[in-house]
Amino acid sequence: LKFLSKEKNVFLQKIKNTMYRTLIIILFLWADTKLFSSEHSVNYSFTQLSIEQGLSQATVQSILLDHKGTLWIGTQNGLNSYTQEGIKTYLHHSDDPHSLPSNYINHLTEDSLGNLWIATPKGLALYDAEQDRFNTTISQAIYSSIKVKGGIWFGSENTIYCYDYHSKKTKIIHIKKQEKKKNINMVDYRIQKMVYLDKNKILVGTRRKGIYSYNCQTQQFSLFIPSSPNLLTSLYITLDQHIYTSFYGSGLYCYDQTGKIQEHYTQTNSGLNNNYILDITEHNGKLWLATDGSGINQFAPHTQQFSQLQHIVGDYSSLPVNSITLLYKDQEKNLWAGSVRGGIFCIKETYIKTYKDAVLNNPNGLSEKSIISLYEEKNGKV
Repeated sequence: LKFLSKEKNVFLQKIKNTMYRTLIIILFLWADTKLFSSEHSVNYSFTQLSIEQGLSQATVQSILLDHKGTLWIGTQNGLNSYTQEGIKTYLHHSDDPHSLPSNYINHLTEDSLGNLWIATPKGLALYDAEQDRFNTTISQAIYSSIKVKGGIWFGSENTIYCYDYHSKKTKIIHIKKQEKKKNINMVDYRIQKMVYLDKNKILVGTRRKGIYSYNCQTQQFSLFIPSSPNLLTSLYITLDQHIYTSFYGSGLYCYDQTGKIQEHYTQTNSGLNNNYILDITEHNGKLWLATDGSGINQFAPHTQQFSQLQHIVGDYSSLPVNSITLLYKDQEKNLWAGSVRGGIFCIKETYIKTYKDAVLNNPNGLSEKSIISLYEEKNGKV
């Protein structure tokens, strides 16, 4: 019995030693993240939602986190809401007037009253949260929106629909007035983006006819940036008031507040790895550029340097896909990306890179899942 008791004590001591060593390793890896981050490059982790998790379709057109914490995901085939309970899908049904006008979601926005609006090629719908249904308010295609004092505006083809909260009525503004002897191609005047230049001026980006400035006081349009042969894909104004635009296949343009061009970045004259930029946003002091086929480019204006986040085959910690349709920063400053055939994913900074098992001699993974030792290099990397 004494022998058995002694063996039991030795066994328990081994367990305690193992747990102690494990705890020390965990504390070492997680301690003083700020110090570690100052000496090593930032990595990113990606939390993905796609068809496998219940998304109605894998190509994402718009993302919105509403004031209640519900994540809304607009795809080319249905609208999805994501909560703690899971994913719920909303579709158009021809026999239901309170369903979506179309399954193809162009744009999602929440106004300053907390109302959710869904823009489609066949109309604009207002979500009724109490009834969990939709009311179509405009029967025309809507592509963009902007919040204004006392209401919200919606961009269509050559037309801005101005909705007033108080009266609940909508008035119409046209960019180009129809002339008797001239036919206007309304599609060319499709309003892709609307952003504030200052408190009294709104930049209105059209598909093919340039970017206009709308003066809220005089209620007049003036051409701000001339048209480009290619389609406008993004329009963004940074915190330091630089205007950035992208036209499909033409790289990245930078303008000052007067509309004068400052820089034009392409694959041939900069570190940009793809001229096909679909969206632009500012995050952590850098411009993030969503490209069609080359992942995400990060641009640091103060150094004029580009860096890339890309999907690497066999590297499970790399970007999930390389065709990125949009970038969205929610009110909690989380960055989301929508993609072609890859759903959406949340992008988080991390200073630990995760390696999973991979085929032999693959530099992006481990040859075996079981880790039996750790080694610290002279530069502090474990």
